[in-house]
Amino acid sequence: INNAPKIACEYKVGDVVMVVSGAWAKPDAVYNVKSVNESKRTVTIMVDTLGSEIPVELGFAVIRHM
Repeated sequence: INNAPKIACEYKVGDVVMVVSGAWAKPDAVYNVKSVNESKRTVTIMVDTLGSEIPVELGFAVIRHM
């Protein structure tokens, strides 16, 4: 049994975030959170690549609220 306290999720669907490190970090780019996986501590954002939107899963550590 895991008795560790549950930490509240920092992000929710619809939040506007920026990516602060990694391949998707761009100075003026902001993204909407499309889904949240609390157990993996990741969010999915949609990124426009060559005219198509693709889902990208990112960890909480590389994004920040706007």
